[in-house]
Amino acid sequence: LEDDCGQYTLDAMIKELLVRQAAKEAGIRVTSEAIDREIIRLKGQIGPSFESVLAQYDMTEESLGENLELNLLAHEVSTKDLRIQEHELLTFFTEHKSDYDQPEMVLANHILVDSEEEAIAIKRQLDRGASFAVLAKERSLDPMSAEDGGSIGWFPRGRMVEEFEMAAFNLSPGQTSEPVKTMYGYHVIRLIDRKEAYEATFEEVRDEVERDIKAQRAKSPAEL
Repeated sequence: LEDDCGQYTLDAMIKELLVRQAAKEAGIRVTSEAIDREIIRLKGQIGPSFESVLAQYDMTEESLGENLELNLLAHEVSTKDLRIQEHELLTFFTEHKSDYDQPEMVLANHILVDSEEEAIAIKRQLDRGASFAVLAKERSLDPMSAEDGGSIGWFPRGRMVEEFEMAAFNLSPGQTSEPVKTMYGYHVIRLIDRKEAYEATFEEVRDEVERDIKAQRAKSPAEL
């Protein structure tokens, strides 16, 4: 295992050296603004649990920025000579349109406990005005979301277990569910917001389509 870890570290160092050397030769650099935009994009994708996800991987926003800087640099270097024709972009978008459409999504918080009796008691406290975030931190058995006040971020249909999903999607923003039983225990769910399904247009996602095509055709660090 130690040999494997050592080899992984060495490979990562070699990759970084190759990327930075090629970038220097090509006069390519990644701006802090580009890194900030990527962080903002990730925050939008992950939602309120962004900080918890970073903690899960033992990362800070600063170390994430350093990783993103290398990833963006590698992308720019490996795709600098690629020229994508407009008809190729449109064809790719048409063939992968569902990847760019936004499904119906909800933003929810939850508190997970062992028993229905405890879930009922928590629901009563919430009905009397207790703080959802405070109760989640004190009582929830889901450690990752508990630290974030119960937030599990945005999710579409098909992501959660059926009972949880059905309850969440049947709520209106601001509503709190009765106890919901799943294989994990009993949940009290509060819906924060929802987004209706939305079909993207080519013009809106053109730059994203171009990035995706280039990422598919990008050279490996050894080919730079």
